[in-house]
Amino acid sequence: MAKVKNLWPHLLGLIISLSFLLLFTSVPYLKSYVNDQIINLIEMDKCFRDGQIPCRWVPDLGGGYGYPLFNYSPPLPFYFGEAIYFLSNNFDFSIKAALIVGFLGSYVFMYYLLTYWRLKANLLSFIYVLLSLYIVTLSENSLGQIWQMMLLPLCFLNINVLSKKLNLRNTLVASLSFTLLILSANFIFISLAPISIWIIYRYLKRRSSNFLFLCLASVLLALMLSAFYLIPNLLEKSLVHKVYNFQYIPQSTNEIPKQEVLQKYQILTGDSDIFNFKQGSNWLKFATKTREHTIIRLSTYYFPNWKIFVDGKEVNFEYKNNSSGLMNLILGKGDHVVEARLYDTPIRSMSNAITLGAAFVTLLLFIIQFPLVRGWISYYRKRID
Repeated sequence: MAKVKNLWPHLLGLIISLSFLLLFTSVPYLKSYVNDQIINLIEMDKCFRDGQIPCRWVPDLGGGYGYPLFNYSPPLPFYFGEAIYFLSNNFDFSIKAALIVGFLGSYVFMYYLLTYWRLKANLLSFIYVLLSLYIVTLSENSLGQIWQMMLLPLCFLNINVLSKKLNLRNTLVASLSFTLLILSANFIFISLAPISIWIIYRYLKRRSSNFLFLCLASVLLALMLSAFYLIPNLLEKSLVHKVYNFQYIPQSTNEIPKQEVLQKYQILTGDSDIFNFKQGSNWLKFATKTREHTIIRLSTYYFPNWKIFVDGKEVNFEYKNNSSGLMNLILGKGDHVVEARLYDTPIRSMSNAITLGAAFVTLLLFIIQFPLVRGWISYYRKRID
């Protein structure tokens, strides 16, 4: 009987999640949210196929001119969706799975948090999920908002657990929950504010300097683990300006083209034939047979560290001579191979390095702290040897 009683909240949470999923996929107003998320996941998949990890630039959105979506929009739900797509090969199912996880997680984590606080968990958890749904309808990034609502109670729960038992294991778990929240949040520091307040409250209640130290350590580690997204999001915000539908258009674009891309290039002057045009998530390549001096405009917004190579040599190009910030290339007579690629800026490269370093340290600490992990690694090392 006890097992059935303990299972009931999870079954109720699953029923709620499936109910909201049905709502999202049947009501026209909400269904548009799901369709938008599928499009974003398709772009994320292109990044993975190209090896553009972490994903930053997407080529097909912004009217087909591309923009750095995942430099400024929470990427975690779509990394999860990509993992599900890898297993299912179905974009629609992958987004629905991410939605189920979001709503189910919101209920379950809030249920355990309220149980920890000895409150009426079932009813209040249900109200919390309803609140999540309401907030999502007001949000421009519904999937990220759902995951943010899911992870907030998890972070509060881990702070409480850490305050009861001060050890490295609980510190690492808290840090991972903070990291997941940062990677799902539209407004990062607004999300971290209630967590900071709760940490201070628990500190004042316990008066434990060790608790405060471990909390600060967990937050610092979370900032480092999420640096690949957090640092460019903050330090490169001036490189873009927001327009509509949560699109961050490069600052080079003063006027958005009136129509979507019909062709990936345009010959402004001269006489050239273009063939073998190929485009990936953050690159494009084509060959030309140029009979006279030619200016080609690429239907791609300029964003810092786009580079163009002609016959393997980097060349200068212009993007300020048109209000749309599209890249213009000059070719001389002859046969040429043109390649354009977006590279990381020093800020992005540094951010990636910080995340990799923090991930390595975190993995080592987990191996040290969790006997099950140590035993598993030892077992397979013996089998390999």
